[in-house]
Amino acid sequence: MIAVDGGPNGGKSSGMSYIAAFLSSNGYAVVSTPEAASEVMMRGVRPTSFHDSRVFQRMIMKRVLDNEELFGYGVSELARNTEKNKGFLLCDRGVMSALAYVRDRKMFEQLLQEHDLTMENVRHKRYAQVIHLRSTACGLQKLYEKTRKNNPVRTESAKQARELDQRIINAWEGHHDLTIIGNEYDSFEDKLERAVGAIAHRIGLPTPLNIEKKYLVDSNTDLILPKNATVAHIRQFYLKDDLYVREMRFSQGTTLYFKTVKSCTASQRRFKSEQIIDHKEFTEILLMNTARVIPYLEKERYFFAQNGQYYRLDRFLSIKEPLVILEVQPSSAQQKIILPSFLKITEEVTNNPAYYNYFIAQRQARR
Repeated sequence: MIAVDGGPNGGKSSGMSYIAAFLSSNGYAVVSTPEAASEVMMRGVRPTSFHDSRVFQRMIMKRVLDNEELFGYGVSELARNTEKNKGFLLCDRGVMSALAYVRDRKMFEQLLQEHDLTMENVRHKRYAQVIHLRSTACGLQKLYEKTRKNNPVRTESAKQARELDQRIINAWEGHHDLTIIGNEYDSFEDKLERAVGAIAHRIGLPTPLNIEKKYLVDSNTDLILPKNATVAHIRQFYLKDDLYVREMRFSQGTTLYFKTVKSCTASQRRFKSEQIIDHKEFTEILLMNTARVIPYLEKERYFFAQNGQYYRLDRFLSIKEPLVILEVQPSSAQQKIILPSFLKITEEVTNNPAYYNYFIAQRQARR
């Protein structure tokens, strides 16, 4: 399941159609869920219909979960008839989106408990990836004012749209694969191409490595991070220079496992594919390589969102010297990177091999 989310008038509906066409053309079964809130409100039921706001939010959450179960079953059956025997459910907003509208964490957790769900599990394990398309109110305000009239349930002013956009990002903050796509593109098609590129990267189709910037953080100063930062403990094992597996254990107990393969074409273009695996496959891969020394690294990773960008801060634990690196992935080559003011950045190390994870792991190879 892939959650496609975004702020008001961010292009979510068009983006889902664009992504679905791309996946279908590559031989996958694809089904999309309808947006639960619009589905309910277009039939006359609105938040103001009830004295208790929890009634409406309870309806929306039940509708989201019912849609995901129903259409998830459908895509599973359709996938049986495809050559790849795989299918993808594109979710028009996911369960976590409700937190941006409820705005009461305890109420949201109570709603989840009614369905035997926890926020930790829903945020980290339910969806393989989250794509957030920023509202046109963020940078293209005139366009937002002009086009929002096309949606009969779109009532937010540009200011309200920007605030809601940020709340939705905050709701997903901490997810291991959140891509925030802004509006700094020459065309709307370019924005959607960025979304497709992120999806291709997630499912293992060849796609150019994403633009990623790395910055060295002064490790002699105390790290003061936002209160809502999510932390994960990572162990990353390099079986070859182009193949590694990693374990990502979040502070609340959720654990994810990944296998990543890098390759290079004849024209020297580098590609990277990554897939989520289960604990059994992760263990089997490591057992097959116990006869040799496996370079690995251990680090704490902090996820947080600010300024419309998603940051990952790594504090390395498996080497003797203190090392802290900030990673940020701009949504385009044109997007200006805003570095967090609470971190003391010493230099950019994007193209310095000494700060590639593989070479850091080589510094202290362990079995």
